[in-house]
Amino acid sequence: MTLVDGLFTRLMDPKEFQRIVYHGAKIPADQNFLPRTFEELLNNELYANTLVGLFPKIRQRAHVVLENVKRKGALEGDIMDARTETMLKPQVLNEAFAHEVVAMIKQVNRKQNAFLAQSKEFVAEPDSEQALGDHLEVSVVEDLLDDEKGYAIQEGYLDDEEGEWQNLLEEDVHNVIQHGKLSKGTTAHNISNERDDVFTCWLNKRECEEKYPALSYLIEQLANLPYELNRKSMELYKTSTNASSNEKNNHKHLNL
Repeated sequence: MTLVDGLFTRLMDPKEFQRIVYHGAKIPADQNFLPRTFEELLNNELYANTLVGLFPKIRQRAHVVLENVKRKGALEGDIMDARTETMLKPQVLNEAFAHEVVAMIKQVNRKQNAFLAQSKEFVAEPDSEQALGDHLEVSVVEDLLDDEKGYAIQEGYLDDEEGEWQNLLEEDVHNVIQHGKLSKGTTAHNISNERDDVFTCWLNKRECEEKYPALSYLIEQLANLPYELNRKSMELYKTSTNASSNEKNNHKHLNL
């Protein structure tokens, strides 16, 4: 286990803070609740109140890290003296603090996003223009609505039987790589260190449309899926309700 990995120091730099916390994504101007620097985090009540409750966990994490390092050192005959331990404790606490802070920000953001998702303006309205797509088969919608299954596979998405879209997408992805748009990323389990097998890519809408049209079209269609799904879910519900109503009426006629 690494004793000090420099995460705390890196969080002090605004650019590094945003890269680590938001994986380099540009924060939308209307997302005022999102802290852009460590200082903004400490001055934001939404996060500061949660931060106070983390202190016992931070101390425990620092203690575990330090004890593990001492134990491993002792196995190799390297005994940590009290003076060294006293000197290292603040550094270890800072690192434990940094790791818990990043995890806390993401947890608070998830809760905030879940709250914002209840707002009508963020709902994929089934009667909007974006809901007019016809990429999902009825069986796919039924599987997605099935509580026991909850997943589905849509064959022939975008009607690409001849593989034309696949070729265009491969070309766009190749260009993204050639243009140096990919950067090493991190995982949820290791937020402090970049990995050689994880990459992220952030493109603004205009750039994607102009330079990578096939990729842009795919992203647009994927963004429309919740609208189409909501529309077809309502249609299935209405069909099911009408069928049930007709069955009840027929049963009444039979009883008569």
